[in-house]
Amino acid sequence: MVLTIPRLSTHNKEKEKKMSDVFESVIDVGSGFILAVLIQLLIFPLFDLYPSIFDSMGIALIFTVVSMTRSALWRRYFRRRRHE
Repeated sequence: MVLTIPRLSTHNKEKEKKMSDVFESVIDVGSGFILAVLIQLLIFPLFDLYPSIFDSMGIALIFTVVSMTRSALWRRYFRRRRHE
């Protein structure tokens, strides 16, 4: 008996790739946000800054949005350049 694995259609492969990309992005952004908050709580006191946890989360959120925007713009730039 030969065991065969069904082939995924191109549509399913693309959908799987997009889901994988979304999962990777969520892990990347989520871990970056958590690290940013923790780093602020550890480093800011060295500069005599004592933000609350909510202030640190707000600051981290701003940097996270800026980082995500920057990444998206660079990704679009390089994709366009690749397809020229």
